[in-house]
Amino acid sequence: VIPGVMYWGLRLWVKTFCESYGIALSTIPMEGRDTAPLEAALAAPPAGAAPGGRTLVWLETPANPTWTVVCIRSFAEASHRTPDTVVAVDSTAATPVLTRPLALGADVVMHSATKYLNGHSDVLAGALVCAEG
Repeated sequence: VIPGVMYWGLRLWVKTFCESYGIALSTIPMEGRDTAPLEAALAAPPAGAAPGGRTLVWLETPANPTWTVVCIRSFAEASHRTPDTVVAVDSTAATPVLTRPLALGADVVMHSATKYLNGHSDVLAGALVCAEG
């Protein structure tokens, strides 16, 4: 499950990857604390979804290019009500100084060290951090 508003390059890659490997994909609106579209997507998986498979919910907050913000805690809680659901947060724009997705219920967070952590654009780096358990 991916947001309707997200970095275009990643959205293109995800759609291409999912199509290539037969992975079911849902694109939904994500904004603020409104988890209704997410709950509907989790309750009715898209056609072609593998029964008994895991579900990945991808959040990007703030979202590029609109800077739309989602409440990580609300979306993580709504996601975890569905068994075998993993919540990943693209925290490229919100550094670990500003946002701590794991503390808000995310299972995985992606930080960009290229942009805000480094500050000079002379390093290409990032970190993928997972919650315990």
